Amino acid sequence: MANHIDSSPGKPTQTDAPEAPNAPITPVDFTPLGKHGKRARRQRQLWWPITGIFLLMAAAVLWFLSTAQAVVIEAKPISATVNIDGGFNLRLAEHFLMRRGNYQLKAKAKGYQPFQQALLVDNKGNQRHRITLIKLPGHLEINTLPEGVSVTIDGKARGITPLIAHQMEPGNHQIILQHPRYLAVEQTVDIEGLDKTQTLKVELQPAWGDISIASEPSGAAIIVAGERQNITPATVTAVHGQELSLILPGRKPWKKIIEVAPGQPFDLGLITLAPADALLNINTQPAGASITVDDEYRGVSPLKIELSPEQNHKIKLFLAGHQSATRTMTLASGAEDTLDLALTARLGTVNISLQPRGATLYIDGKAQGNDITNLRLPARPHLFKVEKNGYLSEQKTITPKPGVVQSLSFRLQTPEQQRLAAIPTSLQSPAGQTLKLFRPNISFTMGAPRREQGRRANEAQRTVTLSKPFYLSVKEVSNNEFKKYRSSHSSSHIKRKTLDTGRQPVVRVSWNDAALYCNWLSEQEGLEPFYQVSGGNISSDANSPSKGYRLPTEAEWAWAARANSTGAVLKYSWGSTFPPPAKTTNIADNSALSIVGTVLSAYQDGFSVSAPAGSFPANPKGLFDLDGNVAEWVHDYYGIGGPSKTTDPLGPETGQYRVIRGPSWRHSRITELRLSYRDYAADNKSRDDLGFRVARYLD
Repeated sequence: MANHIDSSPGKPTQTDAPEAPNAPITPVDFTPLGKHGKRARRQRQLWWPITGIFLLMAAAVLWFLSTAQAVVIEAKPISATVNIDGGFNLRLAEHFLMRRGNYQLKAKAKGYQPFQQALLVDNKGNQRHRITLIKLPGHLEINTLPEGVSVTIDGKARGITPLIAHQMEPGNHQIILQHPRYLAVEQTVDIEGLDKTQTLKVELQPAWGDISIASEPSGAAIIVAGERQNITPATVTAVHGQELSLILPGRKPWKKIIEVAPGQPFDLGLITLAPADALLNINTQPAGASITVDDEYRGVSPLKIELSPEQNHKIKLFLAGHQSATRTMTLASGAEDTLDLALTARLGTVNISLQPRGATLYIDGKAQGNDITNLRLPARPHLFKVEKNGYLSEQKTITPKPGVVQSLSFRLQTPEQQRLAAIPTSLQSPAGQTLKLFRPNISFTMGAPRREQGRRANEAQRTVTLSKPFYLSVKEVSNNEFKKYRSSHSSSHIKRKTLDTGRQPVVRVSWNDAALYCNWLSEQEGLEPFYQVSGGNISSDANSPSKGYRLPTEAEWAWAARANSTGAVLKYSWGSTFPPPAKTTNIADNSALSIVGTVLSAYQDGFSVSAPAGSFPANPKGLFDLDGNVAEWVHDYYGIGGPSKTTDPLGPETGQYRVIRGPSWRHSRITELRLSYRDYAADNKSRDDLGFRVARYLD
C-alpha cells in the first residue's frame, strides 16, 4: 500500500506499518523549507499590491462605464476615418463611450475635405451624429481638333484649348466650345470631383463653304464679315452666319446673312443692284420739327433722310406753336441736297404776376428775369417756374393761344407759410363739435369806454394782442355732446320748459365740469390735457404749452365776438343801435315773461328758454350764439384790473371766481346785451342759462 503523507502543520509524518503494542511515541521536529519557503513568502507579499491595483482598475472601469454616454457617429463615405480629441473615449464599432464634456470630432477620407467640428457631450442621454464629408473639386482636361478653340464653362470664359480647368466643383457643368470657322459645340460634363482629373476630347465640324456671286451691273466689291475679298463675279469662302454685302458706287448696297451647309458650295445667282438713293438734309429754325415724307413719319429736324431717286416726294414739317410747312423734292440717284426752313411761329400773349418782388421767372428752363409783366410765346406747352431764395419754388404749364390774352399768377410761400397753409381750417372734436381755425395776429381793445351806456366798473379798457393761432368751436356745447362724457347729466327744465333736448346748449354745469370735459376730449384724441387735475378738481395751474382742448380765454372770446379785421370793436353783435332787429339772437323776449322778471317787450325770437345751438345767424367770423342763447364760461380767473400779460393773456394766475361772458335767454337790458359785459361766479357753481364752448391752440 502506498504511503500517504499528511502535510497538515504540526502533525508528524508516519507510515501505515503496524506499531508495537504500548510502544512510546517519538517526537518529530519541523524542518523549514529553506530557500523554497522564502520564495513562497515573497510571492504572498507581492500578491496583495497587485490585487489592489487590479481592483482599483476594475473600479475605475466600472465608474467610467456607469458615467459615460454612448455617442454614435455615422460618417459618409463609409471609408472615412473618425477620431475624437479632447478627452478619454472608448470606441466600440460606430459607438464611442465618452463622459460629459467638450470634444473635437474629426473625420477624413481620401478625395474629401477634412471635417472638424465641436462636439458637446451632456447628460441628456445617448447621441447620434451623421456627418457627410464634402468632395474635393475635380479637374477637366480639354483637347480639341483643331486647337485654339475658346472654352466657356458655366458662362465664364476659361481660355483656349488645349487647357486644364482646375478646381471644378462636383456635378454637371455646361461646356461651350467656339471657333470662328467651326460650328460651336455645347456639352454637359459631369465632374466626379475627389481631386481626379477627367478628359474631354472634341472634334469640331467646319462651318464654311464656297459661295459663287454675280451682280448686275458687275464689278461690285464683295465684303465678307467686314473684309473685302473680291469683285463680282467671283467665288468666295464664307462662314455660316457671317454677313455678305455688295458695294458699287451709284447703287444701293446689298446685304445678306450667309446660310451655308458646311463644306458644300453654294451659288447665290445673279443679284441686281438697285440705283442708289438720294440724300436730303433737312434743317429747321427752330429745330425739333416733326418730318413726314409722302405721309410717312421719318423723324425730327435736323435730319438726314434717303429718298428714292427720280421721284417727286412731298415733305411736311410740323412744330407745336408754329405753322406747318410743305415742300416737294425730286433728286437724282446718288445726289445729296439740303432743305433749310424757318418756321413761322403762332404766338399767344401771357400776362405774368409774380410775388414776392424780386422772384425770378424761368420758361422752359431759361431765366427770363424778375420784372416780367407779359410775354408773347409760341402756341405750344411751356413750363413756367418761379424761384426766390428763402421761398419754395412754384411751377405751372400753360399753352398760349393766338388771339387770346391769358393770365398766370405766382405767389411764392416760405416753408413756414406753406406749413400753415396745409393746416386744416377746421376740425371735429371726438364729441362732434366743429372747431374753426383763427389766426388773429392783431391788437384790439377789450372793455368799454367810460361814457358808454350800460357800462360797468369791471369793463376797464385795455389793449391786448392775440398772436397765437387757435381753434374755437362754432357752437356752444350741446346736451348730446356733453352726455357723451357724462351720460347721467341733466340740464333739467324750468317752469315746464325743458332745457335738456339734445341740441340745446348744456347748462347747469360748473366751470370745473366744463374744464374736466375739455380734458376728456383731449384724452379721447390722445392729446396732452390742458388742465391739471388734483383730487378730482382742476388746480390753479394750466398746461399752457398743451394743444389739448380747453375753454377759450377771455381775450379770445372778446376778439371772436367783437373785433373786426382792423381791430375795431362792436358794441352789440348787430351794430351800435338798440333794440336789436327781430330774430337776431335768443334773449329774454315776451315769450319768457312768465319765467324772467324783465323782458324786451318789442322783440320776438321764438324761444322762451334756450334754443337749439346755432338756430340764429352766425357772426362775420362764422360763430353762433356769442350774443345770446346761454352765457359762457371762459378760462380766466375774474379780476377787475388789467392783466399783467397783454399778449395772448390767460388772465390772473389765481382768483376766487371765473369769468362769464355773453348774454343769455334770461337777459334783456342794455347792460347785459352789450358784448363787453362781464359776469363771474365760483368755479363750482352752475346756472340754468350758463354753458360753454371749447377751444385749443394750434401749436
